[in-house]
Amino acid sequence: GKFREDSQAETVGSEVYFGPNERLRAKIAVGGEPGVEFAGRIDRVDLRHSLNQMVVIDYKSGKSSQYKISPDNPTQNGRNLQLAIYATSLSEMEQTSELTPELLGEYLFTAPSEEARRISLELTDEVRERVALVVKSIVQAIWDGSFPQGLLNPSANPIGCEYCDPSNLRPRWHNQQIKAKLTDQVISSFADLVYPDDVRNQDDN
Repeated sequence: GKFREDSQAETVGSEVYFGPNERLRAKIAVGGEPGVEFAGRIDRVDLRHSLNQMVVIDYKSGKSSQYKISPDNPTQNGRNLQLAIYATSLSEMEQTSELTPELLGEYLFTAPSEEARRISLELTDEVRERVALVVKSIVQAIWDGSFPQGLLNPSANPIGCEYCDPSNLRPRWHNQQIKAKLTDQVISSFADLVYPDDVRNQDDN
């Protein structure tokens, strides 16, 4: 497309694996600990010559509205580490440019209604630090065995009725019980990550 042409994009990899036994590694340091290493497969890697960017691209067939990723919140409150982890794996890819390119993770939405929309995340030092803090919180929660159940969408049921509960999920009662536990010291660090103020304060009545 035009964007690809304007950015002088060259595909330098497709179906690229990364992990402990692969050429590419994606390891995120966690404080003074050895760090956490991830494994996966990247759909496509482009080098955008005119923008001096190396971009890992992941195709998405769904809607872009569910992704709320930004430099200030690169993991969507710990729910979506994919772009940051994928971009981290590019750090070890051989460079074909004399300049050191910016590293980006990018979702490319393929549904016709999305009109090839892109959501990008540049792997800056600040983003690396934020992601490391998120990973540290998750790792600590694993060690502590601390995983509070997620909040339910009050209108999430098969028939789409906000006031009906055919599956007897009792989402409003459930959410009230979860919120009452969020200040417990045992789960506080993980809860602070997963449940931002806007979620804690949403009306479940």
